[in-house]
Amino acid sequence: MESRLNKREIKGGFNARIYNRFIDIQEDNPAIEYYLAKAHQYPLIDPQASCIFCQIANQERKADIIASFKHCFVIKDQFPVSNGHLLIIPHEHTLSWFTASEKVRLDIMQALSLMKARLDEEYKPDGYNIGANCGEFAGQTVMHLHVHLIPRYEGDMENPKGGVRGVIPEKQKY
Repeated sequence: MESRLNKREIKGGFNARIYNRFIDIQEDNPAIEYYLAKAHQYPLIDPQASCIFCQIANQERKADIIASFKHCFVIKDQFPVSNGHLLIIPHEHTLSWFTASEKVRLDIMQALSLMKARLDEEYKPDGYNIGANCGEFAGQTVMHLHVHLIPRYEGDMENPKGGVRGVIPEKQKY
């Protein structure tokens, strides 16, 4: 008992508000579900707290928002495939096109049309690719829905036949 009191006095214990920040835990531990269900109380495990697009939506991270709609906003892609490459991102955190509400999907579709008109005027592309990577194995790296609007230009690729099929290069040509 005395050694435990000594340890608490040295380390501060709960009275000093010292807590574990990181722990190793087995993936099947039932405590995981408990903490994930209360993720808002634990910002280090709250996916929205570390989500770059949520941070932009909440104005916690600076970004050049070039258009804003009721349920989504538009930014230039940081790693553009072509001139004018845009991302359309919902304000609310949702994983993919398939988890987004109908109102969010409709707003994104409206934003696509309006942004296409803007890109037509500014860049005069010869075509477009529209896409969303849904899930890690589809290439999604930011786990917050974002739709790419990618202007395409004559000559930007030797043979563009197959378009989005190029996500698996050996399947692009048919």
